[in-house]
Amino acid sequence: MADVELFSVSEVRRRTGLSRKALRLYEEVGLVEPAGRTDGGYRLYDAGGLQRLELVRRARALGLHLRQMPEFLDVAEGCCEKSQPELLSILEEQLAETRQRMADLRELDDTLQSQLERLTATDGAEHRCEELLCTCGGTCTGDRERRDDGNDEPAAHGANPAG
Repeated sequence: MADVELFSVSEVRRRTGLSRKALRLYEEVGLVEPAGRTDGGYRLYDAGGLQRLELVRRARALGLHLRQMPEFLDVAEGCCEKSQPELLSILEEQLAETRQRMADLRELDDTLQSQLERLTATDGAEHRCEELLCTCGGTCTGDRERRDDGNDEPAAHGANPAG
């Protein structure tokens, strides 16, 4: 029987870019099994384990979740015509989720940009209680303005204290 080349955790990390923590996690959830252990108890991986870890890394880079990984690995490692529709389905689902997250992030970006523009439009002496950031119900300490008569009561939203 030919000697099988085994790779230490350090070598696997170097080749895949995965952290020790990720390697332990992937072992814990059953995505990869070490091919053996050293006398000191350190994990060793064979070429198949290394390929599987690389596939996991690439799938994670595509945004697949750990819960999706067993099915993905089964299909991807099959690499035959019958598994192509399953792989296609997994990737289409991931693409749809990614596009939804991107749309959500664009909406968040627009909201943040709008709030930033509104807040920077004030000159510092003037305070505007912005709808999105306001929890005061129309009267907050930030809206207090000293009136000519010395009254220090909260001003109503949009109210002109001078008029």
